[in-house]
Amino acid sequence: MTGRLQELIEEFKTMGASLEEAIKFAREQMVIERDDRARQRELDLLEKEKLAEIEQNRMRLQHEQEMDEARLDQQRIQSESDSRVRLHEIDSRAIMAETSVRDRSIDENRFHKYDLGLGKFSNNVDDLESFITRFETVAKAYNLPDSLYAIEFSKCLSGESLGVYET
Repeated sequence: MTGRLQELIEEFKTMGASLEEAIKFAREQMVIERDDRARQRELDLLEKEKLAEIEQNRMRLQHEQEMDEARLDQQRIQSESDSRVRLHEIDSRAIMAETSVRDRSIDENRFHKYDLGLGKFSNNVDDLESFITRFETVAKAYNLPDSLYAIEFSKCLSGESLGVYET
């Protein structure tokens, strides 16, 4: 007999049971205790399984959260990159537009063909002063750059006046 069975028999005997009744009650008590321990093991096992399931769910949710955060970070980085590229494109276009306007302005001054509509100078010395005054007035009206005055003026000369101008 085991120590526990012996204890139970003694306990039941002190309660006034006969030896046979005490053995019977002790064996029944041992079965009850064994069943209780088995149920407790089952409960412990179920509790462990439940805790393992809860932990697995927690880890899955944590992983999903980390993945969402990583996806959001990646989207943020991509958006920032796209914004930098867009700003660079805008700056490049602005520089190109400024350069184009500047080049067009320079080209207009360099290669613009001015037709002042003055015709040719009549080579009459008496008309020279009035022709020069008229040339200056028309050149200002057409916004002719000062650097082009001499060239455009020479276009209005012919014959004797052109010869004098070239010398």
